[in-house]
This record gives sequence, structure tokens and C-alpha cells, in this order.
Amino acid sequence: GYAITVIFANRLLTIDKPWAVLLSFVWDLLVWSAFIYTSGGATNPLITLFLMVIAVASVVITTEKIIGLSSLTIGLYLFLWYFYFPLNVSHHDHKVAEKLHLLGMFGVFVFSSIMLTALTIYYKHAMNRSYQALQQAQQAIHGQRRLLAVSSFAANIAHEMSTPIASIQLLTDDIAEQLDSDDELLEDIHLLQSQIAVCRQSLTTLKAHIQHQDYQ
Repeated sequence: GYAITVIFANRLLTIDKPWAVLLSFVWDLLVWSAFIYTSGGATNPLITLFLMVIAVASVVITTEKIIGLSSLTIGLYLFLWYFYFPLNVSHHDHKVAEKLHLLGMFGVFVFSSIMLTALTIYYKHAMNRSYQALQQAQQAIHGQRRLLAVSSFAANIAHEMSTPIASIQLLTDDIAEQLDSDDELLEDIHLLQSQIAVCRQSLTTLKAHIQHQDYQ
């Protein structure tokens, strides 16, 4: 029976539906309730394991579903409080049964402690990983903002520099046209024109790079 329960629960978890996970927890509660029903009902210390089902379910299903699952657990607990098959224990074995009851309570306590500790450690590590991922995302956003600010500043500089460079080029072209071909100043003007062309090419490259960054 236990093997069938585990196989059925695993099959439910493989179904990619929102209700499948909830149904697997409901199945666990019902099967566990059937076992407790035949072994003393609410007097069985193993009924405390209902809390572990709720604890695990609370971290994987929504708030509305966990409220419904908790209500079902309370209803099953109340049912097992009044309806169950009592354990047949003779008067001679009463002390033995009492010790077994205490031993069962201790076992449930140890199991619950281990499960809660494991869940706490797991989700603590998960929260740390999420916090580190958030920090990395914030650093990436901050870097993108700085890059955007630099790109915007460079675009403004390129736009502002294009106008005076165009004006200087017009002036040098006009001066070159007015000079004679054998004028000594003409060589300096040609050198100045070549440097202006280099500046214009650099501005063109810078604008193209900025536009490429904006499209990414």
C-alpha cells in the first residue's frame, strides 16, 4: 500500500498542472489519515506528522491553496478524534503501550525537528542565492546606467563638436582657395585640413558606435 501511495504521488508530481501538486498533498493526507484511522486515531502520536505535510506544502503552493489544505488537515484531525479503530492493548501490556506511545512521540519530535531544520537550511541558502543574484542584477543595472550616461555625454559632445569642426573646415577651404599655389602658408592649410578630416572621421565613428549601443 505504501509503495502504491508513493508511485501515485510521484505520478501526480510529473503532471504539469497547477492542481497536481495540491492533489499530491491531499493524497498524502488522506492515505496517512487512513493509516491513523486503523491505528488509534488522534491518540496515535504519528498524527503530528500532519504538520510536516503542511510545512512542506506551505513553501510550494499558493496562500489560498495552503489555507484550504490546512482546513482539510484540521477536519481530518477532528474526524480522527472521534472515529477510529482503537488499538487492542491488554491491561498487562498497558505500560508497554504507554512506553511505545511516548517513544512514538519522541520519534515524531526528532523527525519533525530534522525536517524543519533541513527546510530552514535549504531555504536560507535559497534566500542567500536569491540575494546574491539580486545584488548582481543591481550591479549590472548600475553599470548599464553608467554606460548610458557616458554614451549620452559622448553623444552631446560629438554633436557640439561637429558644428565648430564644420565651421573650421569651411574657413580653411576658403583660405586655401584664396592662397596662391606657391604660397608657403598653403602647406600648413593642407595639413590643417587633413587634421580636420581626421577629427570628422573620429566623430563619425563615435556617433556610429553610440547608435550601435543604443540599438542593443
